Amino acid sequence: KILNYSIEGNEVEEPLPNREVEREKRDRFLVSQYKNAKNTDFVLKIQDKKVPCHKDMLVARCQFFESAIRVGMSEAKQGEMTIPGPDQLGGITYSALDSLLIYIYCNRPEWALKDKDPEVALYILASAGYFCLTPEFGKDHAALLEYCKKYISENTKISNCVNLYNLAASLQVEESKNKLLDMSKTDLLYYVNKNKAELEKRGDWKNLQTDDLKASKE
Repeated sequence: KILNYSIEGNEVEEPLPNREVEREKRDRFLVSQYKNAKNTDFVLKIQDKKVPCHKDMLVARCQFFESAIRVGMSEAKQGEMTIPGPDQLGGITYSALDSLLIYIYCNRPEWALKDKDPEVALYILASAGYFCLTPEFGKDHAALLEYCKKYISENTKISNCVNLYNLAASLQVEESKNKLLDMSKTDLLYYVNKNKAELEKRGDWKNLQTDDLKASKE
């Protein structure tokens, strides 16, 4: 504790600054630097968009970018790098890349996915191996992946469950290097089956694009 003095000259104990409060201030500052594109020195290109960011932050907090930037992708040496889109192996959407960068800057999954479509969480789960965001590359990454699974579960609704299930099925790739994508797919399958009657009324049931429910659809 810190000793301070009252107006009367008496010693008064004051608590040390709350470390979590200070950490939150720091993290908000870092995210603001990314969001406001302040003093950026690197550009990520995805889906015809350019995302300004900070090379040192990428290198320090993500092994994928450290390898790409330091070891020597020729494009990275020019101060920019192309990120694969959703139609490519390990690829993601612009919105998912934005979430990944927020996570890299602040290490807070809940900030990274705030107000995001649950599809973003699916893309993160699917591309985690590609971007070296699995637990073997950092114990904190386990929290990101677990939060993504939780976020998908909490934001699955009648109105989006078919689209989420179709996407989860299409994103099954070996490079994901985690079981949580499969678990999310299983959870979505259960949700879709449980609400089959309602989905048939809405006309969504016929939009399922996977063989997993072929028998049920027939």
